[in-house]
Amino acid sequence: MNLQDKWVQLEARERKAVVLGVCILAFGIVYGLIWRPLEQSVRVRTEQVQNMRSDLAWMRQAAAEIRALRGNNVKANAISGGSLLNVIDKSARQQGLDKSIVQLTPQGDGEVSVSLKQVNFTRLARWLGALQQQGVRIRTLSLIPSGVGQVRTSLTLNRAPAAST
Repeated sequence: MNLQDKWVQLEARERKAVVLGVCILAFGIVYGLIWRPLEQSVRVRTEQVQNMRSDLAWMRQAAAEIRALRGNNVKANAISGGSLLNVIDKSARQQGLDKSIVQLTPQGDGEVSVSLKQVNFTRLARWLGALQQQGVRIRTLSLIPSGVGQVRTSLTLNRAPAAST
């Protein structure tokens, strides 16, 4: 006995129940396999866009702070207290960033490479401003957002050229 024969043997009421069951099953499959995953994907993408917009706004604000620090044109004081490495280390301790330093490596030509793990951007900007006032110049700077107001940082520092009088 095949499926068509079974269908013919069903009463009209039973056929309606089977059709209704098949419709409900089809709706469940469409909802579970198409609609729900699509809806979740849209929600996740919307959250990602909102997070990226928030990161962008923070980066723009951070860039403005960096431009403001660069534009200060504060006359750099001569580096005192020993080597560039010592000045950077001492200044980081004074600003409370010593525990955030992952790597502090002297490079050739009087440069020092510094890597910091997750650190508050405002604290980092203050530290870089303090270094600038001590005659230290930023040669390279890389900031990677790692949370609200937090960055991972990699930078190369060197001595600012002596001001001619």
